[in-house]
Amino acid sequence: MPNLNEHTENLHKAKRFLIEERRILARKMAAGPIAVGLHASELVALQAAIDAIDRALKDEARTAQDVVDDSYGAF
Repeated sequence: MPNLNEHTENLHKAKRFLIEERRILARKMAAGPIAVGLHASELVALQAAIDAIDRALKDEARTAQDVVDDSYGAF
């Protein structure tokens, strides 16, 4: 089973990729109002994915804390 650090690192990598995609998209959208209209829904989807990763990272942190808390009861 992968350790929690591997899970969080994968999430961080995915977030970095999505942020770069958002930056590329913003450059395209800066061309003008037509470009904004064409790409707005894609920007919304990218931002939703980034926000979901942020929530997943918080959940992984809580999960890691639960594992630490549970390990104290083992002794």
